[in-house]
Amino acid sequence: GAVTAAAVATDSGGRDGTAVDGTLAKKLKLLKPTRVALDGGVLRVAAACFEGLPAEKRLKLVTAVLKADAANFDQIEALTPDEDQGS
Repeated sequence: GAVTAAAVATDSGGRDGTAVDGTLAKKLKLLKPTRVALDGGVLRVAAACFEGLPAEKRLKLVTAVLKADAANFDQIEALTPDEDQGS
């Protein structure tokens, strides 16, 4: 199953739509993701750099590259490419 890194609280109610805007895409590119998906307020990032890391450290990596933008999401899921295939 999918590993949920953590839920990120937000006052804005999250973002709608499935597109990840250019600014976010540029920031996330640092993680070299195999896939980035936005489903309602849930951001899913699959990247090989998460291999062997516990969920808390994965979340810290994503929030470190997103900085303040991380607060725009109700939840952030950080998956390895293998975990992403199973979801």
